[in-house]
Amino acid sequence: MVKNVVNSFVVVIPAGGAVTGPPLGPILGQYGINTGSFCKQFNELSCGLDDFNDVLVYVSVRVDLYDDRSFGLFFSKPSVSFLVKLVTGVLVGSSKQYRPILNKLDIIRIARFKFPTMNLCSACLIVLNVAKTMGLYLKRVNKNI
Repeated sequence: MVKNVVNSFVVVIPAGGAVTGPPLGPILGQYGINTGSFCKQFNELSCGLDDFNDVLVYVSVRVDLYDDRSFGLFFSKPSVSFLVKLVTGVLVGSSKQYRPILNKLDIIRIARFKFPTMNLCSACLIVLNVAKTMGLYLKRVNKNI
């Protein structure tokens, strides 16, 4: 049986940190969603997203409300630029061009987290190009390699 989507909205919540109180509770209450079941389901589904670099990661979630008063959750992972800033500790993109900050392991870790099904080489190139546009580049360990 196909469910019809009655309403849809987007909420940004810390991964694994949904609680029934404000500000999430009133938002869900105005749509008639049981906040306890929503928080339980959200925290179970987002538990794998909160372990990146031991830092609080905010997740954008689209909530679809169906005609039978049930709901569906659709997650999107943080952007590559956010993850690069998280790993490097840089708050904004660099005003100085080409500061050596990233290393190979950081790029591989971001690529595996953001693009788990993509070819690792292609995913690393995407992460490296995003870092270059932010004014960062790959730090070489040995110049002979």
